[in-house]
Amino acid sequence: MKKYDMCVYFDADYLCTGSFYDSFEYWWLLKQKYGEVGFIIMLAPGVRQADVWRAIFDKYDVPGNIFSHQNIHIHAREYFKRSNQIVPIITDLLFVPSMSAAAQMFYYDILLSYQKMITIWELPEDHTYMRAFDEKRRNVTMLHDPRVFKGRKDYKHIEYYRAIYFDIMREMSKPGRDSCLLNMVTDHKCYEPHELYKIIEEWNGIEHWTIVTKDKWANKYMPMADEPNIDVLLSPVSGYAYKFNSMMYLPSTRGLDPSPRLMPECRYFGKQVHFYQIEDALKDGGYYRYQDMITMWNSLILDENDTIFNIIER
Repeated sequence: MKKYDMCVYFDADYLCTGSFYDSFEYWWLLKQKYGEVGFIIMLAPGVRQADVWRAIFDKYDVPGNIFSHQNIHIHAREYFKRSNQIVPIITDLLFVPSMSAAAQMFYYDILLSYQKMITIWELPEDHTYMRAFDEKRRNVTMLHDPRVFKGRKDYKHIEYYRAIYFDIMREMSKPGRDSCLLNMVTDHKCYEPHELYKIIEEWNGIEHWTIVTKDKWANKYMPMADEPNIDVLLSPVSGYAYKFNSMMYLPSTRGLDPSPRLMPECRYFGKQVHFYQIEDALKDGGYYRYQDMITMWNSLILDENDTIFNIIER
């Protein structure tokens, strides 16, 4: 049994997503200030520890022995399910930068002992996991961007804008190949191939495209690689940043894109960002992140002056 004052939690349904990187960055930031902060990574079936290591070291300039640190706990999800086992981890504060992970914790009935939870709202009200979250949550403080989530009376809310820890990322500014990225990794980016062909035709000034997706969608997108101006890659992609020199942000087709990070990452490292406008599209986190890139850039930078420390210490 391990006792912490503070733990960060993430449920890895799949890697190389914004919520995975957000969770690691917030843990690393809190660790720099508070020292012994636990990091619990829950692996869904099919996700291996080696995949976690590869995703982290490919993106961040952090010490090579980080995963031998006693404060990092990487387990299969089944290990933490309720059973006759002793509670493996106890913490006073459980910080979950991804509300999806917090909801999954309750949905899969994972046993963690905490006194208080802080999480960042990012799920639509009708999401599958929300019922379990509503039924089992206790002493939870929600951080939220009021432009995207208006809040609910039955939750304690604090206004907060999720940020990105650029300073620990590996250099991405070297010129990538002359190609524009279409990111089809997450489930709410479910554009059909004919829709992507339409976009490619509309943006005919771009000569080459790189589509990145995951195994789940491979059969859908892989045939597009037969086109001479299209590459299709399966995530996680080694040397990801060197595969493209611009990206096309596509609004969510279902659900919400609460705080996409690839757009500001590209801007930070000198890659051009295109925003694909869809008439009557919902103004979700993608829309506001793009606006913030233009008018509130400093609000996107996670560092030791971030207001997360004030929230935690209240």
